[in-house]
Amino acid sequence: MEVSNRKTSFSICYSTRLSLSLQKKFLMDVALQIIGYLAGTCLAIAQFPQAIKVYRTKDTHSISLLMFSILTTGVFFWFLYGALAGIPEMWITNGICLLPSFYILYMSIKNLRNEKKE
Repeated sequence: MEVSNRKTSFSICYSTRLSLSLQKKFLMDVALQIIGYLAGTCLAIAQFPQAIKVYRTKDTHSISLLMFSILTTGVFFWFLYGALAGIPEMWITNGICLLPSFYILYMSIKNLRNEKKE
């Protein structure tokens, strides 16, 4: 009987440990997703004030075209990585971030061309 009780108690102990381990992993996964969405949201929101300023003033003189080209390319690759890897918090937030980034980049190039014509 004692061997049977040991097996049962081992089985219960193992089941409890496995259950706690799965709960811990689930909570960690949820925490990582929340952190990912928060980080991505902050980065996406950070682009909008500059895009709004460019929209209102049409002025892009103080924006480095090289820096914004590199930034937009990087955001695009993070978007692509998130989409291909199936990580929604990456492709959704970087996709949102691409909207103002492309607009600012477009306006910067447009203004630069207009300056060269004059």
